[in-house]
Amino acid sequence: MMINLLIFAFGAIALLIAFVIVLRHWKELRMLNPLSIKEEQTRQKREAVIRRRFEERAAHRLEPFKRFARRTKQTITRSYEKTYERLQNFETFYRNMKSPFAVMAPTTRDRLKTLLDE
Repeated sequence: MMINLLIFAFGAIALLIAFVIVLRHWKELRMLNPLSIKEEQTRQKREAVIRRRFEERAAHRLEPFKRFARRTKQTITRSYEKTYERLQNFETFYRNMKSPFAVMAPTTRDRLKTLLDE
């Protein structure tokens, strides 16, 4: 029990001393720019190179899938356009078949004119 209290007291004193040191040098710590440290600059450059290589490899691996998706999209678009055109043609054909003699039949105005002339 007594040993636990001593360990706790030493730990509390150590934390208090660390806190006092940080408070005394707070302005200096706050003004410290990590980008001005040479090791940090080197580390960031290394990470950038690794990230760029990873992105390039990922792009190369995805290229076949992109090509497949592009071709599939083009095929679907062409198929849709052909189907739409066929449907339009079918509708036009159906309208003509619905009343095939409509073009040949005289209009009401023409019939009236004919009747008046007679």
